[in-house]
Amino acid sequence: MTQRAADPASIQHLVILAHPAPRSFNRLLAETYCETVTACGQKAVLRDLYATHFDPLLKAVERPDIAGFKLPPDVAAQRALVRSSDVIP
Repeated sequence: MTQRAADPASIQHLVILAHPAPRSFNRLLAETYCETVTACGQKAVLRDLYATHFDPLLKAVERPDIAGFKLPPDVAAQRALVRSSDVIP
């Protein structure tokens, strides 16, 4: 556990959902997990990859070994969210 997470109220959980059906059992589990974490006084972030239109295919121009590569803002934001989370179930 990080120093930031020493206080249970500061613990942040990141739940990543990747299911196309908005009323799926997976969504129910993810939402229930987040509700339980919140009820315990901690923070929960639910990231729905379908809702954000996440494209899992790596394009050639997105490779860091390409000259002039710059991390796209949406990828940078997701990486920041992962770094700021203490728990990723």
